[in-house]
Amino acid sequence: MSGYTNRGISLNHEEILGKLNSATGEFIGIPVKSNNLPKNVSIKRMKNFFKMNTLLINKLKHSGLLNMEEIGIITYMSTIAEWNTNSLKPLNNDTSTRMLADFFMINRNKVNKVLDKLFKLGVYMQVKIHKDDVIDYWVLNPNISWKGTLANDSLFSHFEGTIINSMIE
Repeated sequence: MSGYTNRGISLNHEEILGKLNSATGEFIGIPVKSNNLPKNVSIKRMKNFFKMNTLLINKLKHSGLLNMEEIGIITYMSTIAEWNTNSLKPLNNDTSTRMLADFFMINRNKVNKVLDKLFKLGVYMQVKIHKDDVIDYWVLNPNISWKGTLANDSLFSHFEGTIINSMIE
């Protein structure tokens, strides 16, 4: 019998796929890849890296919506965002103006104006939930920057309709 047939074959733990030459009795094992990644390619799960939407950042810069100081704040937010949640802990609505000024290295008189502007654009959201205690924190828009390997679609949906998301192609 010649030719190739494509059949699903279930193998036990100790069994392998192979080719058997019926004329010579030669058996050649067929290597099985454990994933569908191309050869010499791997997934990096480094928690100190993040992905930045550079096209969006350039649009924000050239549209005049944000100045370089505000873009710097967004970039810094990206570096402190938590893995797979984009939470900006310890930042929240109770963080003092002085602490925010020191944190982002901007003038204390500008803090409220700048952060209010970023909030209204959809750069981050403010979350307050009551579980055993009140939890209050900020979350960076994952369409700007994402730190993680898998992203929960519901997190992205919270930012639908924001000015930032309207700029994404």
